[in-house]
Amino acid sequence: MKKTLRAAVLPIIAMIALAFAAPAQAAPEQEPEFLEASTAAGPNEAAAAAWYPTRAWGNSPIRECYLATCDVVWRTFDGARLEWSHWARNQHGNKWYYVRYGSYNGWIYCGNLDTGC
Repeated sequence: MKKTLRAAVLPIIAMIALAFAAPAQAAPEQEPEFLEASTAAGPNEAAAAAWYPTRAWGNSPIRECYLATCDVVWRTFDGARLEWSHWARNQHGNKWYYVRYGSYNGWIYCGNLDTGC
């Protein structure tokens, strides 16, 4: 009797477990570091899945937003090591990377990095 009851109950438990299981998430169509500005939460979004190493060219300004008219947060030196997490294009079509440099975070124009445009 115990085996019969167990055999009858196990399929019911399995169906209940499947009903409450979380659905599998599909892989993203696009890597997070290549998000366009229109899909980012905002111009100062710092939530990054990963950081990638790069180097700065010259005395490159790190800015508060991805426009040349935005305030400068800090300036790098030639060959400075930075990390970037994602990039965006502004309304002029220019590509900017969101970087961190020590305790400074901000946007830097793609032409100022060895990562390039």
